Amino acid sequence: MNGIIILARLDSTRFPNKALTQVGGKPLIQHCIDEVKKLKGVRIILATSDRFLDDPLAEIANVNQISCFRGNLVNVAKRVLDCIIEYKIDNFARVNGDSPLIQSKLLIRGFQMMKEGEYDLVTNLLPRRYPYGISVEIISGSTFKGKYSEIASSTHYSEHITSIFYEQAERFNICSFPFEDVPDHSQVHLTVDTAEDKVMMDRLFASDPDIRDKSIEEIVRQYYKTHNQ
Repeated sequence: MNGIIILARLDSTRFPNKALTQVGGKPLIQHCIDEVKKLKGVRIILATSDRFLDDPLAEIANVNQISCFRGNLVNVAKRVLDCIIEYKIDNFARVNGDSPLIQSKLLIRGFQMMKEGEYDLVTNLLPRRYPYGISVEIISGSTFKGKYSEIASSTHYSEHITSIFYEQAERFNICSFPFEDVPDHSQVHLTVDTAEDKVMMDRLFASDPDIRDKSIEEIVRQYYKTHNQ
């Protein structure tokens, strides 16, 4: 089975409780959940920590009728490993809960590309041309399990679970999205990492309440228009 693993926790150092902060009339993480629920035939899992602090995220998962996995706080790789084992996930998309403008159509395309080849990773980040926050990373579950001990041996890799693929790309079979006709929007920041990012995202949603349904080009144009006001 394919899966989408949404990673989130509520004690972000730079922006505590950001997953629950209101953006565009709903909690930040709700935008992400609403978009990935457009995919059919995949298990959607909100993967958070097993601490009581993150109980509200488990409740959001319950309300949205998606799975919730609760595991290791610091070792994200361990949390993901235990998650894919528990739910018997073959390939999974890593999704950050602070990306309200993630595109379901790109995720669907990524899973299709993974189906067409024996890949360890399908990504639209090699090279990076898509905006931050509109990322696709489909990871082979068997590859992740096979490389887990190596990933877990590094604090950097265990926190940023796909870094090993990019930093040691020659060791893996990686399929990149075609990028020749994709404009370079790598300077566009559409994630909410800080309180300042939330202000910007609030302005973006206020300028166009339907911004999540727009094309990437339309989102980018509105981003620059709003950013320069």
